[in-house]
Amino acid sequence: MEFLPPQAERLGGAQNQQTANEMILRKLINSKYVYNTADINTLTSIANQCPISGGDAVYQARVLLMTIENNVIEFVDNCNEKPSTRSESGVSITATNQITALSTYKLYPNPNDGNMIFEYSLSAQSTGMFVLYDITGRMINKYKLTEGQSNSLKISESGLDNGVYFYSVIIDNTVKAYSKLVIVK
Repeated sequence: MEFLPPQAERLGGAQNQQTANEMILRKLINSKYVYNTADINTLTSIANQCPISGGDAVYQARVLLMTIENNVIEFVDNCNEKPSTRSESGVSITATNQITALSTYKLYPNPNDGNMIFEYSLSAQSTGMFVLYDITGRMINKYKLTEGQSNSLKISESGLDNGVYFYSVIIDNTVKAYSKLVIVK
């Protein structure tokens, strides 16, 4: 696999997902496979993208890099530029220049045992979703948000294993928040 040129980075989620899947499959098919410098450069290129425009593969690339390095690596989400619109799983998501501060939406406790509360406000005529993902970017569940001020959504995902998960808050087809949560039992 060659290092992705800058124009390939801009292709976004679909290209990233294909590349991340290829990297993961290499090791699954051949357990003795050793990732080379080009592989690591490609993964780093994906991992350093904004998850909103780069897609869920950004998180997969980050996890794979941490596995290869056998160390925790802190990544910056690089979401300063306006990400492109993507339409995956039938939902068109237009991300804004800056994600709304998470203080507008509150998820607690975090860490938790799979039971949590999400507090939010949703104006009249707006539609909203709370979407939960695993570390590989696979959607676990989605919850519809109802309009009104000071709403509270009780989420019970007690069947989840210990680990890091991600969630996004989508209001009127716009990602308003994207963050992580930790399950510890």
